[in-house]
Amino acid sequence: MFKAAFALALLFCTTLLATEPTQTVTFNRSFGSAALPTFDRGYLLFLHHSNAIEVWGPDGQLAFETQVNNPPQAVVMSAAVDGRGAFALGVADISAGGIAFLDPSGKRIRFIATGKYLPSHVCFDADNNLWTFGWQRDSAQNGREDPEDYPLFRKYSPDGKQIGAFLSRSLFPRPGLSPGSPSGGFLRLRISGNRIGALAYAGKRSETREWIELALDGSLIGHWKIGREGSGSGGMAFTSSNALCRERFESSVPHAECFDRETKAWKPVGNVALTEDNGRSLGILLGADGDDLIFGSSGGNIRLSRVQITLP
Repeated sequence: MFKAAFALALLFCTTLLATEPTQTVTFNRSFGSAALPTFDRGYLLFLHHSNAIEVWGPDGQLAFETQVNNPPQAVVMSAAVDGRGAFALGVADISAGGIAFLDPSGKRIRFIATGKYLPSHVCFDADNNLWTFGWQRDSAQNGREDPEDYPLFRKYSPDGKQIGAFLSRSLFPRPGLSPGSPSGGFLRLRISGNRIGALAYAGKRSETREWIELALDGSLIGHWKIGREGSGSGGMAFTSSNALCRERFESSVPHAECFDRETKAWKPVGNVALTEDNGRSLGILLGADGDDLIFGSSGGNIRLSRVQITLP
């Protein structure tokens, strides 16, 4: 869907590799001062750290804006779009969590209460099952993490029924941040063709992270320490070929690199320039569409650029 919309909305091409162009679509909106938008299936999903969500379609046009007013004090933590153009929002209020399901126009069609479990991050698989990655409050509802063990992931069928809960919190150290704590903008949960990947906090600081991968039956494939994020990071992506890639800056020059699970090291993607001919950066790595990396820049209006890479 995104590739077709991208082709229709193609504004211009600049040479990236000898045979590969960068395609760019412009949105009539800037990033603004809030958290970066979530990129999913060609959509930009803006969460405003409140009960509001703003959705821009793959054609660069505003699709809808809406608010979650029930529960009354709900905060939208995450959002995802499925293969039919419908949406799910992970929400939480002062006492409980939940998932709001919206149709393609933004109208709410279903709400699922998740109790103490807060679905900080949400993502649909190819069968339109919803996966969540989150954390659990304790019974006192004081905002602290549950001291008992609990599953970090949950899986819901297209009709909203919970059909699985996976991966114990005890895999990660305590004391420490909840591995599935919320965050805005950058990738934390994504699904490729045959697995789901999540970026988890794995210590007392958010810069200390591990990458988790589960099979679609919920079994653990592996988890890897991927190093501290640091000030030179510019976003991450999980491609359909199961490549975990990130953007890094050296002397203000951006480059792409992907994680080698065997050596547990990041390897540069060769012969890929993340700037246009005029030297302007393609912006921040927001995610992937298939095996292409998607970058967003905003010198006013947002521009999304598609970059075709050859994995190292």
